[in-house]
Parts: sequence; structure tokens; C-alpha cells
Amino acid sequence: MPIGAPAKVPLIRDCTTGAIPALALLALAACDRSGPGAERTWAERKAAAEQLELWSIEAVGSGVPPARICTDVAMRLGFVKPSPAVGQAPCTLIGKPVQTASNYNFRCELGDREWAVFSYWQGDRSRDFTDAVSVSSLDPPSADYVQTRRFRKLGPCPAGWVAGDAFGQQGRRVSRLGPWPASASPPP
Repeated sequence: MPIGAPAKVPLIRDCTTGAIPALALLALAACDRSGPGAERTWAERKAAAEQLELWSIEAVGSGVPPARICTDVAMRLGFVKPSPAVGQAPCTLIGKPVQTASNYNFRCELGDREWAVFSYWQGDRSRDFTDAVSVSSLDPPSADYVQTRRFRKLGPCPAGWVAGDAFGQQGRRVSRLGPWPASASPPP
């Protein structure tokens, strides 16, 4: 075949579109995921796209066991971006946050008071790090809240888990959809 000449592709007649190259038909057939295991296949693809990872989150010095949570990329990005709230009332951002390689700081308003929020982390954010968070009132009377949290990557999420599924601090499996049966055992 001369260079630049169109390739000859065998054709199959289709009653709805006329002629379809056999190669395209084979490609379309390879995409059919309606058989057994299709649900598992799509769940695996979704998990791969979300990059689900199991993380341990511990309030350092609290004496409370760490929670273990299945996270996606968006959740992990939020590890070092605190969002203070009282009940359902969030602290409303004032101005723009300031972020550096190891800090995320901003001012916000909550309950007719202005607050300064500081987040400082150290360590490898891809596997093991600590984040010291402080929330301080800029209006009298003074009020300060401080917590250091340790984040450790434990590995992949257990099969069938979605982002937000977790083992809580009491060691019971919980989910963003509600509690799981007591028979569920925590991962290592």
C-alpha cells in the first residue's frame, strides 16, 4: 500500500447507520459492561479515579484513639484547611486566605466576633504529617482553641468503601450514610 493511501477497513452493514467499520464495532463491544461483575468494575474504576486512601487522624495528646477514614483527593486537600463552625453556622471568611508551603491562615466572622485561624503543618503531606490549628478571637473577651492533629496514610481503603466511610474513635465502622453493623471489624 502506498504511503498516504487510505487504509482499507472491512465494513459491516448496520440497519440504523449504514456502514460501520468492523474495527469500531469491536471497540464498542469492548466497552459493554452490562454483564456479571459490571457493578464491581465500575466501582473499581471510580475508586481509581478518586484515588481512595485510608488515613488515620489523631488529636495529639487527647488520649482518644485515632479515627480511620477513607478519603478521596478533595478530602485530603482539606486536611490542612480548617473550617471552624458552631453547630451548622460556619465562620464566614473575611478577605482572602494566605497560604504558603506550610501554612494556611485566614480571618473569619462567627457570632458577631472576628476570629483568626492558623494552620501550620510539618512532615510529608503524602503519607505522615502533623497540623497545628489555632482559632483565636480578635474581639474581647479572648477565646482560643488549639489542637494538633496527626495524619498518617495507612494504605488503600477496604474493598467496597467510599470516601467518607470510617472507623470512628470508638472503633466502630461508621459512614457518611450512617452506622454500619457492629459485626464490621476495623482494618489494621
